[in-house]
Amino acid sequence: MAQLGGVHPRTLTTREDGTFCLKEFKLKIRGDDQHFPMTRLVAIENSHNKCGGRALPLPWIQEVSKICRENNLPLHCDGARIFNSCVSQGVSLKSILEHVDSASICLSKGLGCPVGSLIVGSKTLIDRAVRLRKVLGGGMRQAGILAAAGIYALDNMVERLAEDHDHAKQLARAINEAGQNRFVVKMESVETNIAIMWVDPTITTPKQVMDELEKGDVHVRTVQFTPVQIRFTFHCDITSDQCCIAVAKVTSVIKQLLN
Repeated sequence: MAQLGGVHPRTLTTREDGTFCLKEFKLKIRGDDQHFPMTRLVAIENSHNKCGGRALPLPWIQEVSKICRENNLPLHCDGARIFNSCVSQGVSLKSILEHVDSASICLSKGLGCPVGSLIVGSKTLIDRAVRLRKVLGGGMRQAGILAAAGIYALDNMVERLAEDHDHAKQLARAINEAGQNRFVVKMESVETNIAIMWVDPTITTPKQVMDELEKGDVHVRTVQFTPVQIRFTFHCDITSDQCCIAVAKVTSVIKQLLN
């Protein structure tokens, strides 16, 4: 970030629902003081990956946007899974993005494309982004077949994201029923297609759990920055039958490790 963009990041404390305190946000906005970098951009993530795929509340986004306008700051949304948030909250993409200046949207996660992301914003921003992409060595030729996959995904794959959300909730409930408070998923955090399981370190380690799960072809990953969590993510290639198989395997491994 610093090397390629000349940017100095300033983070905010993330709450469990993926939001941050608006008072803290206001305090961290820097003006034109020669001793410090100037605040030039605000970025949010929706849904919030590390918080378990939480969908950011629309009223909160509106308040963040209002503060940005008052301070002449553009607001960017990392919307890699933004359609999951739309489906989870029952709102349109427009109702979320009308409060931000730019957004990135991934087509290869829940929507199932083989590859591809979009950046959306004003014509001025897109013209600059295309130039910067070229500066950084980016570009692609004969991309029509990938664009076709993206168009198909946007037209046909959004509403079915609700199935992934249901699968995540099924798994979370099963973990909590079998886990005896030693393997836990916070149900309130399971709003979209992600379920993050806490593993009691006095019982086992995430690696051991993962090794046992992979014996049944259930592949998961640890959550970065924490040694006691495992992330389960559902997508369009996981059918309802496969979800049941995964749930059975996870509960079997939990019971095995508890005995």
